Amino acid sequence: MFHVSTKLPFTEGDTQQLQRKRHIGNDIVAIIFQEENTPFVPDMIASNFLHAYIVVQAENPETDNTSYKVAVTAREDVPSFGPSLPSPPVFQKNAEFREFLLTKLINAENACCKSDKF
Repeated sequence: MFHVSTKLPFTEGDTQQLQRKRHIGNDIVAIIFQEENTPFVPDMIASNFLHAYIVVQAENPETDNTSYKVAVTAREDVPSFGPSLPSPPVFQKNAEFREFLLTKLINAENACCKSDKF
């Protein structure tokens, strides 16, 4: 199941947005979509459950030449999981990328479940 943070209920007057955090914070793997070239620091998200992050950034968005740069990070106790990222880790917007991403997500969750802290 995918929890899309911007699609989760927004509670007026709740500065911490606990309803949103409840869903995202209980996930095991997160896809982080970056709109700009800014560093992602996993510690920004407080969670005992999140173990792996797949960071995706669009290059040349909204063109016929859209591609996606991908980075993966996980807690130290999470075993490595495939498929391996190519070098450079850039994918064209197509079915092959979709298949890679879904496979990586499933394998990430399986690997996280084998970690010592899970």
